[in-house]
This record gives sequence, structure tokens and C-alpha cells, in this order.
Amino acid sequence: MNTENKTSAELRRELDATNAEAEATSAKISELMATGDPSNKTVDAISREQTRIGLLYVKGERLKLQLRAAQRAELVAEVETLTAEIERLKVENEAAIEATFQAVYPVLKFRDQAAHEWHERRAHEVRHLCKTAHGPGEIEARIWDSKARLAEVEKALRQMDAQQIED
Repeated sequence: MNTENKTSAELRRELDATNAEAEATSAKISELMATGDPSNKTVDAISREQTRIGLLYVKGERLKLQLRAAQRAELVAEVETLTAEIERLKVENEAAIEATFQAVYPVLKFRDQAAHEWHERRAHEVRHLCKTAHGPGEIEARIWDSKARLAEVEKALRQMDAQQIED
């Protein structure tokens, strides 16, 4: 069975099934040894079960390595997705701020035509206030959420890499 294209969840289930099978085999070995029967049939059965548990151990170790690789690949993919989303949201946010500014500033400019100096000084402040309008504010919140999730994923990735170095 090809385990190269499996997700971490599928590999986790397979590893759990392998561990459960190894535990059942261990219990069977204990039962066979508890009989105290020194016959060749019992000794051969114990030997077969010990060989089987050894193979299950090797399979479990291979699955652990594949699981770690799959989890790392999923984290890397999530980092790339979140980074792209943050960049997209930043562009969307700038466009929303500009649209809000273009909607609000002409009204403010019209209200105070006598003081042209006000328009020059306050345009920057009005643009800054437009950042807190509903549309840009909502996008800004999504950017912050994505950045927080990105930080979590990068931390998990660093921990995984550090653990791999220790092993």
C-alpha cells in the first residue's frame, strides 16, 4: 500500500491500527507463555508472534517517519497559504481604504471649502481614519487573524524541526 500520498490523519489512523495490532500480538504472546506448554507447537507460535511484533515495530517506526514528514509538509503548505492570504488581504485592505477615502474626503472637502489649508493638512489624517471604517477594519481584523495563525504554524514548524534534530 502506497503511504507516500496519504494525509497525516490517514497515516495517524494507520499508525494507531499498527500499534493496536502490536498490542494484541503482545497480549497473544503473553497468553501463549502463560500456558507453560513447552511443546514445539507453542514455541513455534511464540516465535511467529515475536517475529510479527518485530515487523509491526518496524512498520510503526516507518509510519512515524512518514507521519512527521506529512505533518511538516502540511504545515509548510499552510505557511505558504497564509502568507499568500496575508499579502492578498493587504492589497484588498489598501484598496478598501482608498475607496473609503474617495467616498468620504470629497464630502469633507466640500463642507469646508473656505479653508483650503485644512484639506492639505488633514488628508493624511482622514486617510488614516478611513482605516477604521467597517470594510477596511474588517479586512484588517482578518489580516491580524491570519498573522496570528501564521505565527502559530511557524512555531509548530520550528518545534517539529527542533524535535527532529534531537531525534
